[in-house]
Amino acid sequence: MAAQRLSEQALAICGTLTELALARQTTTFGDLAILAGMGQNAAQAAGRIVSQVIAARCEARGTPPLTALVLNAAGEPPAPLEAILQARGLTLFQAQQDVFNFDWSGFCPSGPEGAV
Repeated sequence: MAAQRLSEQALAICGTLTELALARQTTTFGDLAILAGMGQNAAQAAGRIVSQVIAARCEARGTPPLTALVLNAAGEPPAPLEAILQARGLTLFQAQQDVFNFDWSGFCPSGPEGAV
């Protein structure tokens, strides 16, 4: 199976999420899109990248679910995250603490040549 390359947007989101983890902060999909430079109307695109690309990267690397930092506009975990939490037997709080305490160095490649 060929490694999937990260798009420029996925790289931006990955970097933004690891920065949020270091700062011990959560965000919404809309704010994540803005922070990642995708614009204020890109919440759905950011959501797809988080739930597909970033979640797959975490799963493949055996890391805590970095996706636990992104909540919907109501401040609740989206359905794909709830499924991850249930599969891992974690509460949202536990998952976020795992993310905050994990060393994310090297998780995001420094350029588009990086593979998932």
